[in-house]
Amino acid sequence: MELDTLGGRKTAMFVIISDTDDTFNFLVAIMYTQLFNLLCDKADDFYGGRLPVHVRFILDEFSNIGKIPKFDKLIATIRSREISASIILQAQSQLKAIYKDNADTIVGNCDTMLILGGKEKGTLKELSEILGKETIDLYNTGESRGKEISHSLNYQNLSNNVILPIAGMIITFVLCYELITAITERNNMRDVDVDTFIKYIFKAGVAVFLHTHTFDIVLDIFDVSEWVVNTASASITNDTYVDVISIYNDFKDTLEAMDNGSLLLLFLEVSVVSLAVKAIAILVAVILINRMIEIYLYCSVAPIPFATITNREWGNIGSNYLRSLLSLGFQSFFIMVIVGIYSVLVKQLQFSTSLNDLVVQLGIYSVVLCMALLNTSNISKSIFNAR
Repeated sequence: MELDTLGGRKTAMFVIISDTDDTFNFLVAIMYTQLFNLLCDKADDFYGGRLPVHVRFILDEFSNIGKIPKFDKLIATIRSREISASIILQAQSQLKAIYKDNADTIVGNCDTMLILGGKEKGTLKELSEILGKETIDLYNTGESRGKEISHSLNYQNLSNNVILPIAGMIITFVLCYELITAITERNNMRDVDVDTFIKYIFKAGVAVFLHTHTFDIVLDIFDVSEWVVNTASASITNDTYVDVISIYNDFKDTLEAMDNGSLLLLFLEVSVVSLAVKAIAILVAVILINRMIEIYLYCSVAPIPFATITNREWGNIGSNYLRSLLSLGFQSFFIMVIVGIYSVLVKQLQFSTSLNDLVVQLGIYSVVLCMALLNTSNISKSIFNAR
């Protein structure tokens, strides 16, 4: 078979045996043992510990070729000699059936694992333990249709391994505290009545329901605010349309009649207002990005304040969180209202008779818009009494 030529030049060798008759499997196992030993000795004696041509064993149906003696030690040492082995199995239980306690050593020396599917419980359990737990990211897309189609994207990060367990511990503490308080307030259960326990069980049920439906409630709040914003934006868009071409045509004759000095002054005024408008556009983008970050933070910690809602002493934490959530959701509505007011004011400029007055008023309106947008968060919080 010229096994000694492997590792010196590129060679492909196929070893084919019956998959239904294992009578001669021992011969294949002996061949593999001899081949591993021969290649290791060849690498050490002739090539300074590394074969010039990498030798890869593709061991398909590994469980059907018989047991290779000391394979758990061979697979741990052949890598440094430019020898590798790809073990192909249908389930890890096949490997354990042949190599017993050494099966884990063999798996541990395989740096890459490729899974093509399977139903063997032991293999699936080991893979699940290897993969561990992971935070789940959910992307929820919504589309509302009307005169115009608007799309929204809600990013919901379910921190199952951090926030929800903390909220569960808070609920447990709150319920235990309420139970102890109820017992002590009733003279150590001497004056206890059934209503007390009914109220306690009801509050516990509500707390568990809120805990398991926290993110649904949060998303529902933002869905309502989104519907309000979409409805308002449709009205604002229809009622505040500004015909820029009409304004230009109205002042076209005025521009042609102006002298160079007046045109230069108008150019400077327009340049200043244009820079202000660009700065305001950047500021609006920053406000919107900051709002998205706030929404992300509020949603990610939602289970913790929700866990305190049913408690009499700590309930203000949860109620204040709900008010803050509402104020954050409806802040976009107030932004739309302010933009609508700004559009109405700009629309009135088309009746102006002076270009200079038009540019100056546009600059003033833009500055007012900027200040109002910065104050939308405080306006929303004051309306919903959120702190």
